[in-house]
Amino acid sequence: MSAAEIAEMILALEAPHPLRIGIDGFCAAGKTTLANAVAEKLEAKGRRVIRASADNFQNPPEVRWQLGPRSPEGFFRHAPRCRGRARVLFLIGRLESAVPL
Repeated sequence: MSAAEIAEMILALEAPHPLRIGIDGFCAAGKTTLANAVAEKLEAKGRRVIRASADNFQNPPEVRWQLGPRSPEGFFRHAPRCRGRARVLFLIGRLESAVPL
C-alpha cells in the first residue's frame, strides 16, 4: 500500500476528535520514511500533522540490551519506556484538541 493510499484512507475517516495514527515495524523497515510520505500527503490536503517518534522513548543500550542486542524478548521487555511515551502522546492529543482546526 502506498503513502497516498494510506493518506486517502485517513482522510476518509470521520471523528469528532484529532486522529492518532501509529506506524509500527522492525528497525530500519522504513517507518519514518513512510510516516514522512503520509504526513506530506495529508498536509497537501490541508490536514494538520503532529509527529512523534518512539525512538525518543527508548531506554539506553545498557538497559535494552540486557538479554543481548538481537534478543526479541529483551527488545520487548526492555527497549521502550512506554509510560513516558504514553504521557507525552496524551498531552499532545490534549493540546491538539484545544486548537481549532
